[in-house]
Amino acid sequence: MQVTRNETAWLVDIDENIGIALDLMRHRTQAHLSNDVALRYAVHQAVLIIAEAVRHLPPSVTARYPEIAWRDIASTGDLLCHEYFRIDPDVMWSILREHLPPLQKAVRKMIQEFKQSPLV
Repeated sequence: MQVTRNETAWLVDIDENIGIALDLMRHRTQAHLSNDVALRYAVHQAVLIIAEAVRHLPPSVTARYPEIAWRDIASTGDLLCHEYFRIDPDVMWSILREHLPPLQKAVRKMIQEFKQSPLV
């Protein structure tokens, strides 16, 4: 049986996994990320899920929010999946500290907008 999901479900996945990644890194440093294999794997998986959920958002949704680098997020997922060996801890740290918090803020706004007035 195929499960059909709407844009809100994908956005909730993004929000939840940003929360997971940020919670994992709370009170931790870049050195923790570099040296703790289990932490690095968990954060890697959360970011991979974020990227995959972004890939499922319809163009009608992403076009409404051009300030978000949707293509870059999806590309990050491709890199994590297919070229995981090239992921530098500095890059992951940058994603966690610079990119995920503003993405989460935007996604939460989007979720509220879709709950009030869904596209479907």
